[in-house]
Amino acid sequence: MKVTYPTGGVVTEQDLLADDPPPRLLCRVEWGPVTAAQVAFYCAAVGVSDPIHYNIDLARASGFGELVVNGSFRWALMTLSAEECLGALGWVAESTCRHLAPMRVGAAVVVELEQAEPVHDKRCVLVARNIVEGSIVDKCDILLRLR
Repeated sequence: MKVTYPTGGVVTEQDLLADDPPPRLLCRVEWGPVTAAQVAFYCAAVGVSDPIHYNIDLARASGFGELVVNGSFRWALMTLSAEECLGALGWVAESTCRHLAPMRVGAAVVVELEQAEPVHDKRCVLVARNIVEGSIVDKCDILLRLR
């Protein structure tokens, strides 16, 4: 995993309270390719039983043609990215995700986190995007509760 910040340094509370209005990119997390082993382990751990996530023969016979990354795994990557970039400032209080396209196992995932609204009452609304090969495949709205 590689984290980069457009400002060159970590995001501070002052960055979130800055005068320039959102949206503004806060950080970018490059996770690298999602492996079949990661998805299979995740599915076993959380009780996902749909074989298109871990059985290559059944996945090939499906409309997807190959292993597909589970949606809650994808959501977890975005939420973990928020924690990685901004965890020192607060914690994720809520998170909802919309899947826009399938994500294949082997895809290199990049998560971008953007501040969507000004901070209000110690709450910061973020938008996270899973980007694969230049296309947004997921969007997640995250409420960060500041310390």
